[in-house]
Amino acid sequence: EHYYAKPHPTESRWARLTNAIGLFLDEAAKTVDPPTVGLVTWSSHHADDGTATVDYPLPPSEIAWSDNRDAIQQALLTRAADDGTDGVFGGTHMADGMRSGLAEFQSENIRPFANKVMILLTDGVYQGEDPYQAAIEAQEAGITIHCVSLLDGSTFAKAQEIASLTGGDAYMATNDQELRDAFIRIARSLNLVLTK
Repeated sequence: EHYYAKPHPTESRWARLTNAIGLFLDEAAKTVDPPTVGLVTWSSHHADDGTATVDYPLPPSEIAWSDNRDAIQQALLTRAADDGTDGVFGGTHMADGMRSGLAEFQSENIRPFANKVMILLTDGVYQGEDPYQAAIEAQEAGITIHCVSLLDGSTFAKAQEIASLTGGDAYMATNDQELRDAFIRIARSLNLVLTK
């Protein structure tokens, strides 16, 4: 009955995710050079053809951090307020979402030597193509994928495989605190500077 309904404004997984992303953005703002951030969402019934949507493309590196942050938060609010015709519901087409994210890293807005990091959040068992192939493509493109799984079991095992292959970390977040902690840890890891 609620399969196609708008997410609850405070008690849904979408609301919790929005709050966690807010914490991620707060942590990223504390860095000397905050990252540019884009947003891709996906599900089997998300778009007319069941593929992913770029809700906010990666912006030029010159964008003011406050503008980038505001755009991401507005994109999340817009998706949550959807009337059910284009909301995020249905199955988890993870490979489609990952490939749409990978395409964003090919944008002319990417700095040539940027540290390319994708955060993959999933709340279900993937459907369609195994996302491991998309992870191989990410690894070949030099993109690190950090995975956050809202479920344990086979979903978390797949998240671990993807993260391990690409040099990222996998987090199981079965409650609000674990979700917040995962996004904060990921944001703090982005500020690492390697010198030789």
